[in-house]
Amino acid sequence: MSEVEARERRIVAVEAAVRDAAALRDAVADGVARLGTLDIVVANAGIGLMSEEVDDEQAFRDQIEVNLFGVWNTVQAAAPVMIAQGRGGAIMLTGSTLGLVGRGGEGTGGSDGYCASKHAIVGLGRTWAHWLAPHNIRVNSVHPAGANTPMVVNEAVAKLFASSATPGDAHVGNLLDVQLIEAVDLTSSPRMNPGDS
Repeated sequence: MSEVEARERRIVAVEAAVRDAAALRDAVADGVARLGTLDIVVANAGIGLMSEEVDDEQAFRDQIEVNLFGVWNTVQAAAPVMIAQGRGGAIMLTGSTLGLVGRGGEGTGGSDGYCASKHAIVGLGRTWAHWLAPHNIRVNSVHPAGANTPMVVNEAVAKLFASSATPGDAHVGNLLDVQLIEAVDLTSSPRMNPGDS
């Protein structure tokens, strides 16, 4: 919040669980009431649950509920407001490279749930693009490789990679020779220097 306010901009920060559809609707309503409009939505719900301390059935359920239902709840809270505004807008869904390929699942609840939920993001993005295009609302998804964050760089994921026949970077990477990306690679646009074209 302080970084936004330091730029003399307004922000509404609400802590809400993405599994709680009513809480998300309330958060959207609060934000619109205080800021005036809703033009851009980033549905970035995601966990990577690989801990052996959580049984497979619960791990699978948690992955699906956060990574898939969380994105669905977010868009269902926001899209009706955007449609009613009649201003158009943009919705961005965060998927994963593992949502585009058949690798990453190891037969465990956490890994299978992650891959299944991220594949489902592709389907939601495609169907929502058709639903919302008549309202001039663009829907896209981004599918980054593994990012250098605690979700990927932790003891449980390191153990998973160590026990797998597939090298770790093949699990979370893409076709480029990049093992892990930085969060800033997804959150900022490249800046052009004067004279660049």
